[in-house]
Amino acid sequence: MGLADLFRPAPSLFDVFAMGILSVNFLKDSFQREIFFIFYIIFLLSFAASLKEKRHYQNIWLTLILLWSFAGVFIHSFYIYKGSITMRYLNLYLLSEGFIYILFGVLFFVTVIRYSTNIRFVYLLSPILLIPWIKDHSMQFFADYGRHTLIVSFLLSVLIYLFLRKKYKFLSVIILFLTVLLFFKFDVIRSRFLCRPYVFEYLIKSIINHPFVGAGFNKGLAPDNAIFGGYWGGVYKHNDYLSIGAYLGLPIVFFIIMFVRRTIRDIKLSIWLIPFLTIAIMSFFQMTMFDIAKAVSCVFITILCVLRAYKKKEALDVQKDISCGSLCV
Repeated sequence: MGLADLFRPAPSLFDVFAMGILSVNFLKDSFQREIFFIFYIIFLLSFAASLKEKRHYQNIWLTLILLWSFAGVFIHSFYIYKGSITMRYLNLYLLSEGFIYILFGVLFFVTVIRYSTNIRFVYLLSPILLIPWIKDHSMQFFADYGRHTLIVSFLLSVLIYLFLRKKYKFLSVIILFLTVLLFFKFDVIRSRFLCRPYVFEYLIKSIINHPFVGAGFNKGLAPDNAIFGGYWGGVYKHNDYLSIGAYLGLPIVFFIIMFVRRTIRDIKLSIWLIPFLTIAIMSFFQMTMFDIAKAVSCVFITILCVLRAYKKKEALDVQKDISCGSLCV
């Protein structure tokens, strides 16, 4: 595939606007990134209202994720501070904040899949798409304190892909490379992993205490992506599945797992299974979707994976129609 093929068919104005969400990577303040994320998607939804759908996409598991998250706003706290009008609005915002991010993330995902013509030219913007990961893993891979979650998750995804495709020769090479990596970086990886059991235990206990409805979205001003206190002082919640489970209970975890399963079925055994599995595995060992910049990157990569699967399906449908027409003639 040449460079010109990335622009066939020609990207639409909507496709260009969809790329604009990547501007979130140039905002340094986390609050600015969160506000930009929400209002830019509102702009994109407003623009899409004038367009015709390019493809039909529906997913019952995304619907259930949204409905359960929406119910979570009302299940846990009806208390609205009555001391001042400012605090009333602040409290109402805090109750709704977690759901708002989930809502607009799902709306962005579904809207781009339905209305995009060709977003493959995002490959040319890969450095921007991958900025959150480059910042985390660029020079740190070679440092004594380096992060290796992305690299190990990617290698595990390649292993799974090669095993499913029965490419055992390539599989043995990746296993060898992974073994060498673990041998030379074992102490670093172990030291980075030490906080995970503490995080997992904390989140699992929270789920056990509220298994069905969770503890609810964060209703305070403290960051909702970290655990404070104990031996570690403060540590990020390095497991997105357990984190959302602690907030909204086991049903939301089940819905997310079923969404992952459905997406894997859509992608099938194409090469796009590797980046999607990388995201799915990495989210179990690192705070990923609770960081706006990383979440945008993950959602966009997942969109690319799903769209490539739909493009193949559409091409097969066209071939069937041509074959059927030839037989009828």
